[in-house]
Amino acid sequence: MDKWKDVCRPTSEGGLGLRCMDDTVEAYSYKLWWRFREQNSLWVQQGSSPFGEGCSRLGLSAKELSDGCLEMAREGAPDFARVEDFWSNFGWMEEEIFDMLDEWGVPREVCEEILRVPANSWAKDITCWALTPHGNFTVASAWELIRHRGEKLEVYDLIWGKGINPTISVFLWRLLDNRIPVDAKVQWRRVSLASKWRCCSSSNVETRLHLFLNGEATAAVWKHFER
Repeated sequence: MDKWKDVCRPTSEGGLGLRCMDDTVEAYSYKLWWRFREQNSLWVQQGSSPFGEGCSRLGLSAKELSDGCLEMAREGAPDFARVEDFWSNFGWMEEEIFDMLDEWGVPREVCEEILRVPANSWAKDITCWALTPHGNFTVASAWELIRHRGEKLEVYDLIWGKGINPTISVFLWRLLDNRIPVDAKVQWRRVSLASKWRCCSSSNVETRLHLFLNGEATAAVWKHFER
């Protein structure tokens, strides 16, 4: 059997497109935390006020969750790319922007693009979710952040193509992952089993490669389609 974490990956990464329940629950926990941080509804006030600032009836610490989310969201981002380093109460600090970003080799076009961003120093600050282009939280982006990942291979896109029957796609997926119960595979699982090549003049233990690629009957089929 395949490991559940490997099955619960997108088909392009060698999985079956399922979602692990643990990852889904954690993603919705992030959503709950986001609502506690960003909304001011009666439900949020009731859930947080009896337990002090930053806590909820669920026993989740908003500070611990926020620190964890921010740490993961900033992973891979350069330390110097912080708005607070280039911003004052009067607006963008133009000289600091050009000096600092020039030092790091950032093109001047990027600096000019930053300065063109409108800013209202009197407006209320809002929190933006760094994993979406519009800054709003989505469960899908949280799931993408925490899920188990695998290597993307072009062959997976081929076997899960739109024109292929799902039954055939699952069979090809099992074949690539060596999950077809040929005799050699069954014996590998310590099942006592007599085996032979049924479609060849010689005899040996039946394997996946022999059955689907190297066997006499199989080779004849492949040659037929090569013509």
